Amino acid sequence: IYKTQIAKGKSEVYANEYAGLMAGGVNHQIYCEEYAFAYEEAINKNRSEEYSRVYADKYGSELVDIKARFGISDDEEMIDFVIEKVSAYMKAWEYAKENPIKDFNRFVDIYENTYLNTSFSDERMSGLSVEEINKLILKEVLEKFNK
Repeated sequence: IYKTQIAKGKSEVYANEYAGLMAGGVNHQIYCEEYAFAYEEAINKNRSEEYSRVYADKYGSELVDIKARFGISDDEEMIDFVIEKVSAYMKAWEYAKENPIKDFNRFVDIYENTYLNTSFSDERMSGLSVEEINKLILKEVLEKFNK
């Protein structure tokens, strides 16, 4: 499996992750592809091993749900939505790694909803940088979470 992926032009990182998952026979092929893609992406951005694994698993799980279970692999709008959802999850995960959060699942739910409502809002926060928008999102999330 590894050699086949290398022959297809995939990187060693991708091929290794993909082959390992496929050899286990437990995961759907789409999950394996998306996991390997996301893991490689995170590693290439110099993310930690832990971050890369969490990100890849979340990415693979969310995309296999869309592509395999719902049969809408060509629905780019839905795929973009899911990728943003994964991004929100990872921002919440990073915050929770640095700050004690008693109810991580509730925190993630609030973070995802706030992030997605902001990202897909008709009212864009023009004039603000991504960093400024993320700070405003976190502030709103913490206010809701601490109520």
